[in-house]
Amino acid sequence: MFPPRCVFCGDILDLREDEAVRQTPEGRRFFTEIPLCGACQDALAQETFSGCRYCGTFFDTGYFSENRCRYCDRQELFFDRVIPFGKYVNDLRDVVLEMKKRGREPLARAMGMLMFRYRGGMLQRLKADVVIPMPMHWFYRRVRGINSPEILAETLAEKLGLPVDAAQVGCRRTTLSQRSVPMEKRWANVEGVFVARSRNTMGKRALIVDDVLTTGATCNALARLLKKELGFSFVAVAILARAKGKTNA
Repeated sequence: MFPPRCVFCGDILDLREDEAVRQTPEGRRFFTEIPLCGACQDALAQETFSGCRYCGTFFDTGYFSENRCRYCDRQELFFDRVIPFGKYVNDLRDVVLEMKKRGREPLARAMGMLMFRYRGGMLQRLKADVVIPMPMHWFYRRVRGINSPEILAETLAEKLGLPVDAAQVGCRRTTLSQRSVPMEKRWANVEGVFVARSRNTMGKRALIVDDVLTTGATCNALARLLKKELGFSFVAVAILARAKGKTNA
């Protein structure tokens, strides 16, 4: 009466075939544990990442840079590495926006599982000690009814075998949505927004998880606090989508 459905498009899922031989319409392996249909898994697939390892900016040339790109040279960045799943365009953009809606927790979990399938090796090589979801002020959490970065973080942490610590930091005040703030003012908009709640993390390695990175201002503010006040020695960022990330290498 209630067949499983794709958590993105809503199509009925037929999971009766053997996982070892099942393929998506475009010939990729179909991940039966992820509640996304074959067409959606194809549309959201992100086999490779070509860009800057420090800020996650995508390059047009298909080149992977071990050095800082021109964007990194213009900013004081406190995070050491950014691993994006894909670009904030087309279907992935639609997924990110849909995940922010009340009741879309299954979609956020599915995207965390899909991201691990394509970026799991890169995430494991970070050798993080703890996963920290991007904090959300209690007011926005109550209004939205969901914090998709926290669900992404829990899913990735489970796959990586790492603890999630959402209590390390918190939001001390509300801010204007970064989407509503001009690019040049986004860094000031998040100044001092986070507050530390722990002091026993000296020398550890943290993995911040967020849904979108555009200028990097929010992630940078959190990474700065983790290093300067909590004593983390290494801070990486895993994001589902990199916005404004298409540039020339």
